[in-house]
Amino acid sequence: MIPAVKRTGTVILALLLGIILSGGHLALLQTVAWASMIASRAASDSFAFAVETTFDGQHPCPICLAISQHKAHDDDKRAPEQPTKKMKIDCLALAPHVDALVPVMVETLAASPGPFIVRATEAPPTPPPTRS
Repeated sequence: MIPAVKRTGTVILALLLGIILSGGHLALLQTVAWASMIASRAASDSFAFAVETTFDGQHPCPICLAISQHKAHDDDKRAPEQPTKKMKIDCLALAPHVDALVPVMVETLAASPGPFIVRATEAPPTPPPTRS
């Protein structure tokens, strides 16, 4: 019984850490902030007005401001300080040489057909071979 509890605890801990690392805690906090804003504004005004002012972006609550500041701070920390170096790979550098080789390859294949061409014209053996 103890190993099952230990395994369940490990799975729950891993899920919680995954949610936190992916920013899920901020999404949950934002949802709570929106719900509380709608509830507090609907008490004094209509529900439609409460929803409209909650999601228009012009009337943020302190929790919404804190979340946006936290996201901006995280984005600043993740931004690279030095510009990344980009490598340019020229895949078409051999294009003139390939164009010159294709006709030669086609002529070579047409002049001496390989087993794949002969095999395509042969009829299959009849009756099918049996195992001995």
